[in-house]
Amino acid sequence: MEKIYAAVYILDISYRIDRRYVYFVPPELRGIIVKGSICVVPFGNANKQKSAVAVDFMETADFPAIKTLNSIMDYPIVITEELVDLCVFMKERLFCSFGSAMKTVLPPGVNFGTTVFYTTALEKLPLGYNTVSEVLFRYIKTKKKAQEKDIFAEYGKESEKLLKTLVKNGILEKHSEVSEHINEKSRRHVRLLISEDEAEQILDSETGLTGKQKELLELLLHYPKISIAEIEQLSGLSSSVVSALIKKGICERYDDRVERTPYEDEAIEEEQSETPLSEEQTRAIEVIDGLLSSGEPKAALLFGVTGSGKTRVITESVKTAINSGKTAIILIPEIGLTAQALSAYRAVFGD
Repeated sequence: MEKIYAAVYILDISYRIDRRYVYFVPPELRGIIVKGSICVVPFGNANKQKSAVAVDFMETADFPAIKTLNSIMDYPIVITEELVDLCVFMKERLFCSFGSAMKTVLPPGVNFGTTVFYTTALEKLPLGYNTVSEVLFRYIKTKKKAQEKDIFAEYGKESEKLLKTLVKNGILEKHSEVSEHINEKSRRHVRLLISEDEAEQILDSETGLTGKQKELLELLLHYPKISIAEIEQLSGLSSSVVSALIKKGICERYDDRVERTPYEDEAIEEEQSETPLSEEQTRAIEVIDGLLSSGEPKAALLFGVTGSGKTRVITESVKTAINSGKTAIILIPEIGLTAQALSAYRAVFGD
């Protein structure tokens, strides 16, 4: 079936008007869009840009006027068909909007919100407007793109009426866009833009580099990947020295994504694999291994007082599963045990 029309759910919308909306899919997007794609669509009389999720496709649509889908957002998150169906089920069963359901199945930090901002349509404000209009016009012109929330914070919610008037008179233009943002942790790094041979030649020659700039260049030769914080720790050089080399075209700043590990600063226990298993532990492991190799769904209750070695039995059984090409999930029954259990399992399996 050719995906000529797409049925979507708007993510940021009230429950009262939350339903499927049909949009025309441009030919250049038909090979890309799939069920679960996050799209940008015009919505309402003002055609405000909204984020939406495609849930179905059709070749024909019996509507008098159908708007065109604008684009597909490039997110590293995949919304599977199963998640889409789950959100539809939650909407119908739990009396919530599709967008509210979607927020519960996506990682925190994913932003599908719409940003409203204003720009000036003229170089200067025509004569005849009051002082308040002049101040507001000058503020937006200075910002180039002034977000609505910032305007309200600066001049109060009562400025909304004036904004509408200035837009209607062609003085300002109102825009909306969907932010493609994920709250990822990153660290600022520095790297060379020149080869090692060129860097060596600069160090050997009488160039315009200061002593501190040469010291930084030597550091970058020894550490191809180094953060600005590490530069300050290792050499005591400030960010102004880094900026100076960047202006000379010798190096550049870049952001490197940092994987979040909630307990990265916690001490890791030493692995206890060298400690001999007790007789009770050995019997328990043999029973669990037998259940694992049966090829059928099985359950076992591991009973023992605190400190009896249950964690060791679990880790050995997980090792057996992994070594046989299977996977394992360890569920911790009490949040207070998380840090201690995580330390023990990281010692065996790593991060």
